[in-house]
Amino acid sequence: MKLFYQNLTVALVALLLLVAGFSRASAHAGGEARLVSAEAGPFLISLWTLPNPMVAGEANFIAAVGQPTAETGDTGGVVVLDADLQLTLTPPSGTPFTLPVSHETATNKLFYESYMTLDEVGTWQAALQISRGAEQGTAAFEFTVAPAPFNTNWMLIGGIAVVVLALGWMALQTRRQKT
Repeated sequence: MKLFYQNLTVALVALLLLVAGFSRASAHAGGEARLVSAEAGPFLISLWTLPNPMVAGEANFIAAVGQPTAETGDTGGVVVLDADLQLTLTPPSGTPFTLPVSHETATNKLFYESYMTLDEVGTWQAALQISRGAEQGTAAFEFTVAPAPFNTNWMLIGGIAVVVLALGWMALQTRRQKT
């Protein structure tokens, strides 16, 4: 019977970890396009933001950098993977700050990413500066941050309830075996 309880506990922990993994994976999909093939000097910039819509809390900025090819006249260009990107954000309070946007934090290494916590509600100004050697460009955009919604973490509540019920059931079974 002891083996049964151990297996039950392992199965419950595995189930909770699996559910937690699904919620994290789904958080990285989608995004709102802020710039789409915007000209920034010799570069073409596309930039997306998460979450969609932007709310106070954790935010993700994802950028793709391209450069038109003069030989083929291809306006889609080639992907630029060796540029330096800096994102300057100005919150509604008016004090700007700069974040690096890099491949190190990117899920897909063809993109540049940066994460930060948005702590002010209102309209933010943003400028993405791109440089590669002597080539430089800037693309600007703005976005609005809404107050964070009240979210009930039902996965956590459900997980705690399952653990409490499992522990109660195991305690009840242990009492029955003693009597």
